[in-house]
Amino acid sequence: MNNKNRLMLLVWAVLTALFAGPTLHAQVGEDFSLTTRCDVGLLYQISYQPNWGDSHAVVVEVIPGGAAARAGIRVGDILLKIDGKDTYDLSEDAITGALLNPLKSSVTLEIARLGKPTQTVTLNKRCRPVEELDEGLMASAFSMYSLEDVSDRRFAMPFIHTLPTTRDFLSYSTFIIPQEQRRSPMARAIAKELERKGLTEVQTGGDLMVNIQGGVKPNSSYREGSDANLDPAFRNYRYDYSTERFEAFPFLSISAPAFSGKKRLVLDIELYDLKDNTKVWSVTARELLNQDYTTEQYVAAFAPLLMANFPFMRYIMNPSFVRHQNSYRYTGISYDADDLQIIRAVAPNSPAAKAGLHEGDRIKSINGLPLDSSVGKMTASYKDFIKASWDFRDESTRFPNDKGLQQCQYWRVDKYLQVAELLQQPKYQAAFSYLFSHRTYVHSPVIKEIVFEIERNGEPLSALVTPELVTLNYTELK
Repeated sequence: MNNKNRLMLLVWAVLTALFAGPTLHAQVGEDFSLTTRCDVGLLYQISYQPNWGDSHAVVVEVIPGGAAARAGIRVGDILLKIDGKDTYDLSEDAITGALLNPLKSSVTLEIARLGKPTQTVTLNKRCRPVEELDEGLMASAFSMYSLEDVSDRRFAMPFIHTLPTTRDFLSYSTFIIPQEQRRSPMARAIAKELERKGLTEVQTGGDLMVNIQGGVKPNSSYREGSDANLDPAFRNYRYDYSTERFEAFPFLSISAPAFSGKKRLVLDIELYDLKDNTKVWSVTARELLNQDYTTEQYVAAFAPLLMANFPFMRYIMNPSFVRHQNSYRYTGISYDADDLQIIRAVAPNSPAAKAGLHEGDRIKSINGLPLDSSVGKMTASYKDFIKASWDFRDESTRFPNDKGLQQCQYWRVDKYLQVAELLQQPKYQAAFSYLFSHRTYVHSPVIKEIVFEIERNGEPLSALVTPELVTLNYTELK
């Protein structure tokens, strides 16, 4: 196992032991005998759907800021060929090997997407030594300093999809919205999603027609008094695209009995092939609730989720999503997994490079907090801090994260100062809290610059680094 995974496993072993979470399983997806690992910033899945990418690889996740995103690759793209080889004829191992081969710095991809002819893109891989830990990995490893910035939250939506027809969706390039719906906020939100996927809206003609119907009505199955069995403290948290944050919605649980809500929200979005007026794709949302809510509000909050299963169908019912929150202060430093004090690399033109930090510098402290070279000692101090600060967390914000930790909680607003004071105690060795030092609960008042005390060729030096705030948030159809 490489040292990057060792660090992550040590940190997660601490957390699961503290909170009695599920057993942690290491998943090995690389040949650790290699000295270099490559990242292309995407995940794919083999399609077995005649309508989209039949027997080819289809992109199902693109990491913001990664190699695939920089190359313009989108979720749903069909990977037709990799370096001239048809993915139809390649095994998953062969596809993965071609994408991640550390002996090649780039691969040429032939892709297809909605509304676009076949195109060729060059994917420049990010390859680095296995011992190199960048700040994104460190932010994930030490996320309990700021779950507000780094967390993976899963939630499900009560959608039902029809199986797509066997028609080739690549033949579609345009869509039309009926005139009576054209000015509806719901229609505009859905049109925006279709355009983002590559289709073009037209006023007449078109390949596809969009039909949207919905409303909130009394639940004919409701049984008086049945809602007395519902937990009054239940809060249904989902990611809201209209506010760009997690919100508590008034809907009952997906598993709630059909008779337990006084009202029922129903929304249908259908796509018809205008050549013969055949329905080729649809999604239906069904929600139970006990208070006022509108379908307009619903589409404003969830339009990207409603259309996430188009054109590549991955779920028929109750799709699961993960919202990845990933924000941190970036300096461009990468650390050595065998000795966390050693700067393994400095990204060109990064804040650290501009401040004069070099590969091989030994960091003694960050913002006055000591940095130990040992992963074990840093993890032990992290564990001690989590225990000591637990009473400063807000129980009402508790959520399970996607790694199985059940007791994730944000900081109590009225305890921000105490959290910051605790982090400043040297015994907790919270040097990596600098990644979240844009927060008042990490450093109060907030500081714009970060002080690195280093040793270079036996000489002590100081460097003042002005970091950049990196935000790489996205939602994944899991």
